[in-house]
Amino acid sequence: MLFGYFDENIDIIKVMLADHETGRMHMKGVVDSVEARDAAGLVWHFSAYAELLAGHIEKEDEILYPWMDRELTDSQVGLMYARFNEIDTAANELPAKYLAVVDRLESVYCKP
Repeated sequence: MLFGYFDENIDIIKVMLADHETGRMHMKGVVDSVEARDAAGLVWHFSAYAELLAGHIEKEDEILYPWMDRELTDSQVGLMYARFNEIDTAANELPAKYLAVVDRLESVYCKP
């Protein structure tokens, strides 16, 4: 939703969207590794994802968000805030879904 306010051909937007695609690839790799019971693949994808997130968050904090803050109007920010609240409300089942994934991973890879 946030990126919808901006031209997708702006360099920082392209970089951030590419990071999102790479992150999705790593999460697919995590799922595939769990299904294949491939511990090395699981570790590799989680490590690569953690590294990606660290750089992604730094780009958000230091480049993207300050730039967006200068570009967005107060009205746009208010509309996004309201929409984000709607999305959060609609997604209330997601935390349980992701906790189930963690439980599944722990049951496969963290047996006592």
